[in-house]
Amino acid sequence: MTKYVTVNLFDVQASPQTQPLGHTLDEFGALPLDGRWRGDIRLDHVERKPALDGLPSRVLLNFCKRRDVGPGKVGSKAAVQGIVLGQDEDFGEETAAVYVPHKKWLAVLNNRHGAGPSRMAEYFNALDPGNNGRFFDYQVLPKLESDALQRLQSMSGFRALEVTATVDALDASGSRMGRSLAAATRPAHVQTVSVSLRAKKAKGEGRGLVPDAIRRLAQGLLAQDDGVSRLQVKGSDDSADSKDQVIDLLHQKLKQRFRHDELVVHNRRFTLDSRWSLLERALKNWL
Repeated sequence: MTKYVTVNLFDVQASPQTQPLGHTLDEFGALPLDGRWRGDIRLDHVERKPALDGLPSRVLLNFCKRRDVGPGKVGSKAAVQGIVLGQDEDFGEETAAVYVPHKKWLAVLNNRHGAGPSRMAEYFNALDPGNNGRFFDYQVLPKLESDALQRLQSMSGFRALEVTATVDALDASGSRMGRSLAAATRPAHVQTVSVSLRAKKAKGEGRGLVPDAIRRLAQGLLAQDDGVSRLQVKGSDDSADSKDQVIDLLHQKLKQRFRHDELVVHNRRFTLDSRWSLLERALKNWL
């Protein structure tokens, strides 16, 4: 069975007070490795590349996410056993990404165990914690097909929302609604939640679902690499003759798939150069 890896494309947005992300990446890159940890995330590699061979100026990134518990090793004639690590060592999951400053695009090679785009935004915002003189407000939002994005932005009356997602994805969505759903279901050891929200009143008789809350939850769930299997919205715009329309948001995300064996393996790990190469191939297709 052929396996695939996925590259997803995101927009990086920021408030006017927030410095360009390129400057923030340079500041992280100037720190020693042990000074780059923010929680369990660290930006291990920051490498600037000039415009060349059809690619614009870009910044190659590689994130590490610390894991306290990892796999064991197994031999053909030996049962699985633990891997001995040093006192200050843990397992590390890697996520490669490429940032294009002039487009404000972030392409991410999916690793469901690594740092996802929401965690990356949190990491960027935590460059200088405790310094009230510096303000960071980055958001990493999924890019959608242009037609779907225009339709979503023009919707002012949301009539329905259909979601099927894991509790972890809801919790990581960054929206109050998603976190509330996760908090309500996690104690029961629920893994997947299906939610159907529908406005009671018919079109024209009420304002329907709250647009800002629906957009925040939808954007937060779209930013998750895994864990969301259904995400649909139904609504209309402000025009008098507008009819309700359904947008299947999961099928509108900009992403590309590549064969798993296109990545080079060395010492039981995918090499960083092969992961960056795959990301740059995806960027060329989008440019």
